[in-house]
Amino acid sequence: MKKILLTVCIIVLGCLQADAQQIHQLTQYTLNNFAFNPAIVGSDVNHIVTKASFRRQWAGGFDGQEPTTLLLSAHANFGEKKKVGLGAMIFADKTGPTSRVGINAAYAYHIPLNGYGSKDHLSLGISGTLMQYAIDFNELIFIDGGDVAGMDAANQRSITGDINFGAYAYGKRYWAGFSALQLVQSQLTFDDISVDIDEETVKLSRHYYLGGGYQFKLDEKIRLEPSALLKYVAAVPLSFELNVKASYIRKQNSFKEAYFVGLGYRYQDAFSILFGVDLDNGLNVAYSYDLISSNIQKVSNGSHEISIGYDIYREKDLLRAKPFDF
Repeated sequence: MKKILLTVCIIVLGCLQADAQQIHQLTQYTLNNFAFNPAIVGSDVNHIVTKASFRRQWAGGFDGQEPTTLLLSAHANFGEKKKVGLGAMIFADKTGPTSRVGINAAYAYHIPLNGYGSKDHLSLGISGTLMQYAIDFNELIFIDGGDVAGMDAANQRSITGDINFGAYAYGKRYWAGFSALQLVQSQLTFDDISVDIDEETVKLSRHYYLGGGYQFKLDEKIRLEPSALLKYVAAVPLSFELNVKASYIRKQNSFKEAYFVGLGYRYQDAFSILFGVDLDNGLNVAYSYDLISSNIQKVSNGSHEISIGYDIYREKDLLRAKPFDF
């Protein structure tokens, strides 16, 4: 029976890898780019950037076992020369009987490409992740009619850590980034499962992301921003996303607000639509809906995602003292 339990465990985690779900998936990756690249932290020198995102994937299907993701993050620029970025992110994912909870701390160094004061920068970032993977075998149904009552394998947890790297080039109207996450490929070990096969550990998979975008200024009020994201996980088919966002800028005296809509496509998975607003007081809100195009559409109505952020304007000398004055 325990052999069956462990086999199911490996299949479940294998499915997470096959769907690139070891690391959270976000339709709004351009609005919460720190989620995939540590080099982002500190790229906004005028604000402390905070963000909360929630995603419910494949809603209405899988009897309430669909994947859900919650992200909370904050990052800012430090130092008089505006070269150092620091940030932190808390994440929680749940997919059926498996869940992942952790914290990510990031450091980035921003290099002006055309001398001090340049709008164009290259940022290099690194982050460390500490996480707990958990499997609740009580949520599994076995084909032989067995159960896990009284077994020490009913609830299993594994705590591990890993390292992430990113590079990010950006200017006033463009961005391009590359990141490699879970570089160490740490092992998840479930010691309480005693079986006669060797697969008592499951390895984290390395994830690679390559993306970019450009904002076109059509006139004083209209902006158009196409973007693309390429994703690769070993032994999994290459995946990509294409998006375009149109923004309407409303100016009144010294205030400026942006209202935006967007369309997207995720390869062999879904089409998406996005709505949002970015207010002058720092508050920004966005909602997106994924219309599934894969076979999962037979059991799910789609995926929902919402993000709420608040960019806190900083006084001139706030957080610009040593030891961050590089």
